[in-house]
Amino acid sequence: MVQIQVLHRLTPAELKRLGQIWLAGNQEAHGFIPTEYWEKNQAALLAALPDAEVTVALDAAGQIIGFAGMQGDFLAGIFVARQARQQGVGTQLMHHLQQHHHRITLQVYVKNQAAARFYTALGFTTLAQGTDADTGEAEATMQWHQ
Repeated sequence: MVQIQVLHRLTPAELKRLGQIWLAGNQEAHGFIPTEYWEKNQAALLAALPDAEVTVALDAAGQIIGFAGMQGDFLAGIFVARQARQQGVGTQLMHHLQQHHHRITLQVYVKNQAAARFYTALGFTTLAQGTDADTGEAEATMQWHQ
């Protein structure tokens, strides 16, 4: 049974776990971007997380197995630990966010087709396409609203 909850204050251990899930998830989902890019940007993520609305998925033992970071109505990212993928954890996180936000906007790399399909299945539509200035990769801006 997965439990979903919002963390209002991140402990150092929670922050470390989120950083691990984020790094591994980005490296695995974005093989078209050098690993060094994600490693170099991990510190920025860890610095930004305390100011974000962080929603986590916990396994039966209370361990963090996934999380989503919101900045207002912008989904900065959603990540699920490898061992918990394809078990509905990401969907449960998104359903929680959709119950607490009237609108959610996000950006997804066009080459990350699995993520784009995931968002589309949850009712997101593509608003625009552009290029990520940091990576040079094509990305789509997607949005869901009630």
